[in-house]
Amino acid sequence: MKKPPEPEPAMKIRVYSEILTQCVKRCTRISYDSPNFWMSSRVRFALMDDNHQLRLTVATETSWIDTILNCEIEQAGPPILFECGDLLNILNTLHKGTLRIDASEKHAVISDEKKRTYRVQIHPNAEQYSEPPKVEGAVSVEITAATLKTAVESVQFALPDSNGRPQMCFVLLQFSPGKVAAYASEGHMLAHRKLLCPGATAEFQLGIPSLDGNQRDNFLKTILELQSTDPLRITLGERHLFVESDDTLVCSTLPAVLPTDFAAVHASATFAPPSCSVNTEALRKSLAAVCVLNRRGSKDDKESLLHVKLQMAPDPQRGSKTFLKLSAGTTRFTADDEIEVIPAIEGMEFMCLLSPDWLKDALSKVPTETLTLHIDSADVFQPALIVSDDEEKSHEVLIMKMEDR
Repeated sequence: MKKPPEPEPAMKIRVYSEILTQCVKRCTRISYDSPNFWMSSRVRFALMDDNHQLRLTVATETSWIDTILNCEIEQAGPPILFECGDLLNILNTLHKGTLRIDASEKHAVISDEKKRTYRVQIHPNAEQYSEPPKVEGAVSVEITAATLKTAVESVQFALPDSNGRPQMCFVLLQFSPGKVAAYASEGHMLAHRKLLCPGATAEFQLGIPSLDGNQRDNFLKTILELQSTDPLRITLGERHLFVESDDTLVCSTLPAVLPTDFAAVHASATFAPPSCSVNTEALRKSLAAVCVLNRRGSKDDKESLLHVKLQMAPDPQRGSKTFLKLSAGTTRFTADDEIEVIPAIEGMEFMCLLSPDWLKDALSKVPTETLTLHIDSADVFQPALIVSDDEEKSHEVLIMKMEDR
């Protein structure tokens, strides 16, 4: 019995595998399987009006990503839909070089120059696929991809997890002429970073959602992966947030809740005066040393470190030197270490208890060789403040103190 003839291809294109794979990976960063939204696990291929460019789109309940790449069009046709996971697996297996995609009404044949070939099913309803909303908004700003990445990654560690309060699941960006300040907080600590931003010409602020549906950080991560020779343009609309690069548009529906004004929280906080200056890497190593036996996440509270004690005092037996002593322990172990510091005032002393996890996260993003601690032993409710010792790389982290129980 003869096989029925293959239908005439509806779309025939040739494209470089490396470029296509990079674009598909970028688009599928926000994709996921959803029983309630069939589009979120599929990527749409559509030809642009000039028939020289291919447009890839992924839509979820709350986000869209739209990217354009050059290709050779041998035959124009209607849009087609691929399963994201299937397409990525195929592209990772094909040889590098030029790929050929011949799409018919129900199937697509994908092959490389060495004749490795896959025949995959095309999903229907490509014409019904959700289009990204048009870019519109009264407020927009230009920022380089590198500046945005540095600003967000400097404070991202302070974001709450997926169970956090919705109004805190944002990275807040506050723009002023020539500058940008980034803020993030999960309630017990607040991170703040200032950077130069020549594209900022007015004062305003916006919140970039860190949660995308049920997917942790996918929208935020997609933005940070954008590469562009020209500055990125961020536009805040009435219902959507848009981020545009040379060839990609990323859009998210704004959550119903407004982001917490971390800038106002930071401005209203009161800090202790400088206590001491310390080498950043030395403090990181000392903290790691006293926490080396910590069983993080243990079901038994006695197995996990609840806090680390920081105590500074001059040592008369060693001349005029001042040391910062770090102590930690559980029922299983105790550990102590010390590093030399430079006190802000000779003879100054302090003692406080901090979460080892919060302190570790805070120190991981300090961009300078030295930092200054602001700690007041007398006020347990006043947060400890960590400040980088460089105005051009201004980085601050507020950490709530812990009580000794």
